[in-house]
Amino acid sequence: MITHMMLDSGETAVIGGLLTEADSKTTNAIPLLGDIPIIGYLFKNDRIGKVKDNLIILVTPHILRGAEERRSALSSEMRRHAERIRDRTDTVAPRLDVSEFVPIGQMVIINGETEPDARLWIDNNKVDVFEDGSFNAVVKLRREGVNELLIVAQDPAGNETSVTRQAYVETF
Repeated sequence: MITHMMLDSGETAVIGGLLTEADSKTTNAIPLLGDIPIIGYLFKNDRIGKVKDNLIILVTPHILRGAEERRSALSSEMRRHAERIRDRTDTVAPRLDVSEFVPIGQMVIINGETEPDARLWIDNNKVDVFEDGSFNAVVKLRREGVNELLIVAQDPAGNETSVTRQAYVETF
């Protein structure tokens, strides 16, 4: 077990996770016909499977040394927001680049970049955008088979960019 790690400011690391596993049994049957003794098995289907859930914890430190650096970072952040609020002529949709889309079992890790002051949603769930515009998310896929994920970035002027990605889940 690692108890210490060294990271540069802005570098992301996985610090832990949880794994759960459960057995499931599903029976689909045609009403009444599936209940008939001896031949009922012809009218029903039993499915036995395992469901695995993974929770991954990501940490991205941003180090500000000293009061002056903190004031400078806060001041530039406030200036950037104020400029965007004043610019009502902004009709350009924010950029949205998905650099990594990695399915792992019933989860997908998504990393990318958008505008620093954009709001971001993945499948209607809000995702934090860092001050450099980068974002990281771990999303649980909803069902077996093809899952379509909608990623939407919206700037303060209300302009939107969306990207759709697909991930396939197969359970055994």
